[in-house]
Amino acid sequence: MIRFLKRYPLLCLIATLAACSEDPADRNGEDLPAGYSRIELFLSAERQPSTRAPWDDTNGTDEEMMRYALVIMAKGNTVERIIPVNVQNNNTQWYERHSVGIIAMENGDYTFYSFANIPYTNGTSPEGKDMATINGLTFTVGSTLPEDLETSTWTADFNNYTLAGHPIPMTNKEEYPVNSNRSITLHLFRMLSKVNFEFTNKTGKEITVNKIELGEVTPNGTSIYFLPPKDGENIVNRFPTDFANSSLTVNDETTPIALPEQDTPDATAISKIAYLNESMSRHLTKQMPLTLSVKRGDIDSTETKYALMSLSGIPRNSYVVVPISITDYMLELKAFFHAPIGGYPPYTIENKKNDFYCTFSCGGDFILRPFIYKYEDHMNTEKWFELTDATRVDSHTLTVSDPDKIFSTPPYFSSGGEISGTLNGEHGTASVRLTVYLKTDTPDVLQEYNRTLYIIV
Repeated sequence: MIRFLKRYPLLCLIATLAACSEDPADRNGEDLPAGYSRIELFLSAERQPSTRAPWDDTNGTDEEMMRYALVIMAKGNTVERIIPVNVQNNNTQWYERHSVGIIAMENGDYTFYSFANIPYTNGTSPEGKDMATINGLTFTVGSTLPEDLETSTWTADFNNYTLAGHPIPMTNKEEYPVNSNRSITLHLFRMLSKVNFEFTNKTGKEITVNKIELGEVTPNGTSIYFLPPKDGENIVNRFPTDFANSSLTVNDETTPIALPEQDTPDATAISKIAYLNESMSRHLTKQMPLTLSVKRGDIDSTETKYALMSLSGIPRNSYVVVPISITDYMLELKAFFHAPIGGYPPYTIENKKNDFYCTFSCGGDFILRPFIYKYEDHMNTEKWFELTDATRVDSHTLTVSDPDKIFSTPPYFSSGGEISGTLNGEHGTASVRLTVYLKTDTPDVLQEYNRTLYIIV
């Protein structure tokens, strides 16, 4: 895919700095002094390898790419070079890659700081040395690196980010040894995340999604690290100060998403792209809640559908694809409790946003009996069915999370399709994720149905 990137006037002023070295070893074709090597340096946009899909530059917008860039090269704690990068149209497969140049340098260990799409100024110091200032950090050739470089922060305002005319900021820090002629590719990481909600409609009727709300998202105005926090080579969620998460309205009633009936094996998903701040879940389950407001084609009222995405967070530079299958089915839960010493202490079951909160007052054996039914049959209990109904249910699984250790026997399926377990009397909360694979009229199509049951003592 060919891209035509605008040239900024700033680049015209600074592009010559890349060739300002006074080192004669930089002249190609000449012999290098002993202890020097030449490196061919490249700069590329990079995907986060831990996500489920690459950030595909071939289908991205110009603002997702590099528009202008700067590389700072340091040896030890001293700035060696300041190199503006002439960004050109040379994308390769799913990422872009730009030539920085061929540079001769004394052998040793070097640290490279790379920045793109972030305004900076350049000039010379009173001693005639190259200088550049970016994000309040001033780099001067021959001087030490800025003291607060590693702890420097950036204000994250990327929730529902408007790309038009606003290229995404990128940064990175990398270390490379140089002891022979070689090629080095530096990698930039975007300072926000990209989420692709992929909808398929399994209700058999037209559906309109009026609202998408994602919980456990880092609010705008939150400080994040200017350089990406890492664990090894992977970017991780780490923040310089404490903060409270909030919900993000990804899509509202002003731009509804129409979903035609799509109950076929090769149904094409309808996508909604959202940009957001890097986020880390503090939900009880350490997952990210997703709430949808949907309207059926033949019903005037709006329904709320709620689910927990199996994501503990979304680091910067991630491209996460979230498949969402909208189904017709509802869950009803009945509970039976046997206290260890006679009697039946009270328990309650509450249905909140389609998840269930089962509260018990002490230890003992419990049984949860799930019933499933179609929305249209919510008043016709004779049409409800259990997990043992082989004509409707293909299979079912449980995923248990018990951080407070409240179970002496973790929940399991009994032979009758009931969920059984034993509470040890400790106070706390656990979650049980119920996944049911439902049969449809099309034999090779199964509907995955998920609900979370919270067990509270």
